[in-house]
Amino acid sequence: FEDFARQNFQKHQDIDAVYGADLPALAFLKVAQEQGIRVPEDLKIIGYDGTTVTQMNVMVLTAVVQDIQKLAEEAVRLLLDKISGRPVKKTQEVVDVTLRKGKTTI
Repeated sequence: FEDFARQNFQKHQDIDAVYGADLPALAFLKVAQEQGIRVPEDLKIIGYDGTTVTQMNVMVLTAVVQDIQKLAEEAVRLLLDKISGRPVKKTQEVVDVTLRKGKTTI
């Protein structure tokens, strides 16, 4: 992911925000810090998923957090219904997300 981040910083020198899955977002944070880009002053970064890794850095990543437990429960329920031959009424479930403020946004 770091090579991808470096390429994007080189290609898009006016970039001022990044939004992506947790690991790529953290790669952008690492490369930004290496290149002297100030986060969050010059670059804002938001991760998506809000996994534990977003809180393991000195600069905690702002993240859109999914309820992984609820997603897993719904997936298992749908799978068990399908295996049991029960009719599956929905194949799409909306699960709310929250924004967990970190230090990568103002």
